[in-house]
Amino acid sequence: MVYDLHETLAGVSGVNPLLVPRNFAASAVNRSMRYDTNAPRLPIQQIELTFDSEEERIWFAGGNFQGATFYHSYPSFLSPYIIASIAGRIFKIQVKGRQGNVTTLFQGNDPVLQHAWFAQGFEWLVIQDGYAKPILWDGKGKARRAGEGEVPTGSVMATIHGRLVVASADGTNQIAVGDIVYGEDQTSTADIIKFTEIQYWAEGGAFGAPVYVGDITGLSPMAYLDTGTGQNELVVLGTNGAVSMDLSLPREQWMDSRIMRISLIGGGCASSHSLAQMNGDLFFRSSEGVRSYRNSRSEFQQQWSQSPISAAVRRWLDYD
Repeated sequence: MVYDLHETLAGVSGVNPLLVPRNFAASAVNRSMRYDTNAPRLPIQQIELTFDSEEERIWFAGGNFQGATFYHSYPSFLSPYIIASIAGRIFKIQVKGRQGNVTTLFQGNDPVLQHAWFAQGFEWLVIQDGYAKPILWDGKGKARRAGEGEVPTGSVMATIHGRLVVASADGTNQIAVGDIVYGEDQTSTADIIKFTEIQYWAEGGAFGAPVYVGDITGLSPMAYLDTGTGQNELVVLGTNGAVSMDLSLPREQWMDSRIMRISLIGGGCASSHSLAQMNGDLFFRSSEGVRSYRNSRSEFQQQWSQSPISAAVRRWLDYD
């Protein structure tokens, strides 16, 4: 039996109660064990939404939901927003306490498409629907379409090593990598939305994922565990497997370096909206249930050598 604020309980192991180490619980529900305090998790609060017009409210409530993201303001983190794409209209939601104000950030995308994809690099937010030119927003001014030499039309995206990475949306499984931030004048972060260093989708201009990994459904940076430099790799998930890319080298060395390697074959990510990275695990929906891609360090002679990093969620995943 564990009571609220039982401070000697260090965490949850997720294994058989007979094997639980001292000060650990075999399982816990709705608990938070952080900052040396064991307490119930914060409750889910209902947010009351307000709209500038009745037309916006109807569109927001009844439109086709295509995707959403959390926008981190930059360089200050004091003005975050929730950004949602609903029936081709981009909504900005500012939450203060238990109140949320909903306004239209941009409109004009196809209202019947199923998905929208998001990526943020510094203050720049990029929104794709795989069909129209992407939408760009710097967190302050008006959102706009990408122009010549800027982010190309694509699907899933990621930001890594100061570059924006875009996967194609036409089934060709091409991966384009943009210009590096501060590459031109060392002062403007707008370099991250530029794609002037390559000719998009042209021969030699973009990377092609191996055919046997299937269609690209996800891009996610994951840290190397054996370095202290903060460098990491880009995991490219497909429907049948995954490859990883090391984009930390200078661009002029990419053609002569082995920056892409096969990481997973035989089971991949079924949907671009099913990725969730948590505690070192990259969870994704596969054709046979929930799977996890993770980098780990193990001591094979020890009892705990193969314990998953995210063992606390095993009880839910086992039912999938």
